[in-house]
Amino acid sequence: MNEPNLVPWERRAYNFARNAHAGQLDDCGKDYFESHILQVVLLVKQITDNPLIITTTYLHDTLEDTSITHEDLQDNFLDPVADWVMELTHEGQKDSYGYYFPRLKTKECIIIKFADRLSNLSRMEAWDEQRQQQYLNKSVFWKSTKPDINIQTESKDGCTHDGQWQYISGVIPGHISKRICSGCNRVEQIPDWVKSDDDYFRWKISTKEEQK
Repeated sequence: MNEPNLVPWERRAYNFARNAHAGQLDDCGKDYFESHILQVVLLVKQITDNPLIITTTYLHDTLEDTSITHEDLQDNFLDPVADWVMELTHEGQKDSYGYYFPRLKTKECIIIKFADRLSNLSRMEAWDEQRQQQYLNKSVFWKSTKPDINIQTESKDGCTHDGQWQYISGVIPGHISKRICSGCNRVEQIPDWVKSDDDYFRWKISTKEEQK
């Protein structure tokens, strides 16, 4: 990749992030800095030329994915860059529930997080179906009459259409509920705690284990 012509403050952030992520590959086997970090930076630059926001964008994954510390960022960059990178750093484990961001609150960091998520949505081809579906579900932040977005026309349980499962709770908590497929109107009885496709498949797996 050709070296970009950058002003000094951006060159500092570029070099720092490139060195921090050196040797890292994304899930598709591409250079992580070039395929993700620079993509997020380009997206953010479409809406702001704020040096602090752009600097933070270069560095947004350094606390998560490298040996860089909050103190390292404080020593090398102006306030509030280190704190913004910390705000963008996730907590939790990479399991069926995913990571969460308890510190995410400022407009500047939410701008970066939107760009980060957009980049990830455009680079999911190496992920398995369950991970893609989980990420899509977590990316929907507006109200919808249907809880999940399907990424394919053939579901794991046999329906071959573009429908989505709508989960309807029972009147009495803990009692049987149902889910209805919007594509074929298929109705299935389910436990009340099953609220999503992920819940459904966990329930089916647990039921099979109990029958062994």
